Amino acid sequence: MIDTSSLLGPLGVGDYRRYADSSQNNPDYALLKITEKFASPENSVARAARDEMWRNYSELLNLVANSKFGNVLSLVHNFILEKSETARSEFTAPCSRLAAHLEEIEKFCPNFLLTPDGHSRFGNEVLSERNAKLLSFIVAPLHDRAKYLGSAPAQVVPDHEIMAAELVRRTFEGKTVFLAETETLLSLEDVNFIAGVIGDHENLEKELGRREWILSPDPVKRAKALFALADTLTAALVSKDDGHTWLVDPPQFRKRFTDLYFRHIDLKKGKIFRPEWGLHTIADLSFTLEYLGKLGVVSIRGETLQESIAQALTRAGLEAIDMALAANGERIKNGDSEKIQTFSAEQLERIMVVRDSLSSSS
Repeated sequence: MIDTSSLLGPLGVGDYRRYADSSQNNPDYALLKITEKFASPENSVARAARDEMWRNYSELLNLVANSKFGNVLSLVHNFILEKSETARSEFTAPCSRLAAHLEEIEKFCPNFLLTPDGHSRFGNEVLSERNAKLLSFIVAPLHDRAKYLGSAPAQVVPDHEIMAAELVRRTFEGKTVFLAETETLLSLEDVNFIAGVIGDHENLEKELGRREWILSPDPVKRAKALFALADTLTAALVSKDDGHTWLVDPPQFRKRFTDLYFRHIDLKKGKIFRPEWGLHTIADLSFTLEYLGKLGVVSIRGETLQESIAQALTRAGLEAIDMALAANGERIKNGDSEKIQTFSAEQLERIMVVRDSLSSSS
């Protein structure tokens, strides 16, 4: 077995634990994922890819730490374009989910979190104006960008969170950014807020305990609750007026949420099998969005004013499950089960438990 510490590059065990919330079932899940994927002596190709990722990351850390002038986000973006052929091709002519997602969330967050005159849409008790701008103009464009520092074989899901968060924590204080086109120097408080959100923005395999974060006295937890819905429903919620009424856009909703959940279940499309993700995510998003609606500053509904957002999310979740079951059935029918894995009895049972739970709540 390979020593886990040798797989963490310029970071350390403490950095991977820094962003783990105490409510998670396994705060060391990131280290466990790394060990599972890379510790086998036979996995030398993936470890070589990981070594290259860490070289790129170390170079970026040094570059940003030593920079004196200019927009630090542009510096990071340009470095990634220089190092990653994938990033160059995708950001020149966006066609991938990741490049499109990063562009869409940059547009969505300011519209959803900020009023037209630049104030926090939900008031300081939920999200201060400063933090709304940090979420919109720093967290949104930066949160997934570290995925481009290494190829898919080089990473597990938590890596890009921790890399981006530690880049911010170690190098961004006193650096220049633009918040709503206003040149701004980042303070230590800003840096801790940004890193705190980015370092724990994925809810995959750590869903429990997040439902009521929007009510937390901790501004970082409230921001993570808001960013979770932005990250999951990017472009799927559309304002019908000056920002008070938001409805689900059916094509975008299907493209973003239904397909995202489908990829968490289908064994051909997905890199993971996590039917429970939809169950917890639907509940988390419903709670957060319904709470925001109760504040009176917004009304967030489903496809129509008569449909609640919880009903829309549940319907989309059930559709994703039906799609996955249908795809599995087609593989069995066509005799493809030898080429493409079909659901085991245990996997099918997990899917049906989730479907029954969602059906009972609809």
